[in-house]
Amino acid sequence: MKTTIPNKKIQVKPLQLGNVQTIHNCCEQPKFIATGEPSFLDKLNKELAKQVYEDEDSLGTQGRIIAKEALHLVDGLKKGYGVTTGWNTPDTLAYQMMEFNLFEFAESKTEARLAAMTDLLIDKEKLQIRSFEDFKKLALKEVSEFNEEWLLAEYNLSISVGQNSAAYQRFMAEKDDFQYVQYQTAGDSNVRSAHAKLDGLIVNLDDKKAMKLFPPNGYGCRCEMIQLPSKPNKEDVTNGDDAMDLMSRIDPKWRKSQFEINRGDLKQVFTNEQFYANTKGMSKKINDMTFDKYNLKPYNEFKTGLKPIKLDETITENNVNELFKTNGKTKGGKPFMGFEDYFGRKLILQKGTFDTHIDQHYTNDSEKRPQLFPHIKDVISNPDEVWLTREKTKNNQTLRYIKYYKDKAFVVLGEMNNNHFEIKTWFEMKDEKKTRNGLLVKNKKG
Repeated sequence: MKTTIPNKKIQVKPLQLGNVQTIHNCCEQPKFIATGEPSFLDKLNKELAKQVYEDEDSLGTQGRIIAKEALHLVDGLKKGYGVTTGWNTPDTLAYQMMEFNLFEFAESKTEARLAAMTDLLIDKEKLQIRSFEDFKKLALKEVSEFNEEWLLAEYNLSISVGQNSAAYQRFMAEKDDFQYVQYQTAGDSNVRSAHAKLDGLIVNLDDKKAMKLFPPNGYGCRCEMIQLPSKPNKEDVTNGDDAMDLMSRIDPKWRKSQFEINRGDLKQVFTNEQFYANTKGMSKKINDMTFDKYNLKPYNEFKTGLKPIKLDETITENNVNELFKTNGKTKGGKPFMGFEDYFGRKLILQKGTFDTHIDQHYTNDSEKRPQLFPHIKDVISNPDEVWLTREKTKNNQTLRYIKYYKDKAFVVLGEMNNNHFEIKTWFEMKDEKKTRNGLLVKNKKG
């Protein structure tokens, strides 16, 4: 029986829940329908409610909720965005930054769930702790909208942002040949009147103010920009100031809202103001979500049934350079080798990073980085586990790909920054709790 009340560690935005709650009241019929039911969260929410009531450690449950909800939204983003063009291209960078943005958003949403549940522990009229059954009933009712109506709206927005952001990146790549775009609605009876008045509006891709009108312009918005094949007459082009003035008159609520932005340029599906709680990036507690809190077995308990890794001992620091295949150069002109992981994410390995890992102490028998290098591709394309963590010094998000063998666990670490998603290091796991921690975004066993 619970005897203490956990302190709220997060400040839930007082207006955020209300704003999200009106998603379907302010929008027309959505174009997209989320695949699958949100029931995958029901069991986890019941577990969380029990843990909150009993004052038990709920980090593992929180981690599972965040990962499942984020991956559901990422599914929508990916469907909308489609295939990116290269390892180090603007469209790839935009998509991958949006994907990591969804994990941050999902964490803020779970913080709000936790705060909402905690607030229900005390019956404020009777000034006493509720019975578990009363608390459970109220808590699950409170968070049901998180899992259903709101999640559907967020999923649909993820698809729309994916589609429009991919279009924006494509338009910008072809801007020298096609500099003008035209606003286009879905053209049916469900189009909201404000957006109908924008239909046919022509703007210049170089006009930053006009680009703030780039869809979506609200939850459920089905509008898009289309590329014009030829240069329009000057008098048919609306400049940014006039476009903003027009939008202000026809939809005053749009101005200074979280839709007065070009998400393709911002590289975010949800802005910080749309997060459910005041979080800045991934919280520190993400790194405290160690494998044991997910009820996973330690490596020593399952490694005996695995196959040993096969290392090519003919690879040395003197000839491993032959395995580095240059696929392109960074903005700074530094060569890189390109990789693709199990989910289609594109990573680069810079030559400088490669060079530091095949020299000096990295070549001894306890490290063997040159011999491990050929296995990177298999580890990231077919990992046993993938953990999303918060890099401590820069607050960058990282993915740790782990492949288990009988004699060692091999780890590849990829880090997302403002320029690319890159492989920072690869190594044999030595400290399990500092390696198998974070959000478990992939587990081969389930």
